[in-house]
Amino acid sequence: MKRSRRLADHMSEPPEWRVLAGLGVVLVLQSFLDGGPSGPWDDASFSRGLGALTGGILLYIAWYRWQFKRQGLIPYLHMWEDVRGAVPKLALVGAGFTILARLMGTLSPIDIPDPMLMIVLLIGILLLLLAAYAWLVTGPLAPSEEEG
Repeated sequence: MKRSRRLADHMSEPPEWRVLAGLGVVLVLQSFLDGGPSGPWDDASFSRGLGALTGGILLYIAWYRWQFKRQGLIPYLHMWEDVRGAVPKLALVGAGFTILARLMGTLSPIDIPDPMLMIVLLIGILLLLLAAYAWLVTGPLAPSEEEG
């Protein structure tokens, strides 16, 4: 009984996200600097990339905790306040990331590593896929009132 009450109190408090966001920003920004430890694989650029990937994951977890006020990783549609209103926003942000990856690869004055471009493109494609899923679930594939 005591454990369940403690668990309920813990669940009512939003999880901390600021520390994860700070660490994520530091790890992503360090990838733009030359140098760093070579690690057991004897390659400093691989170490920087691994740090940036870890930072990106921490930033996603921090965003999730900030946005949904709970721990987890998957933003289920029932957690959203306005799914229909989010579809165009998701599609625009996804298209923006996709275009950004292309522009970073062709017009950037600095040499951006190909894996970074692939990660930005992956984020854009996943956002477009999420927008398509949300649109299908709330639109053409939504249960009709006759079925419900």
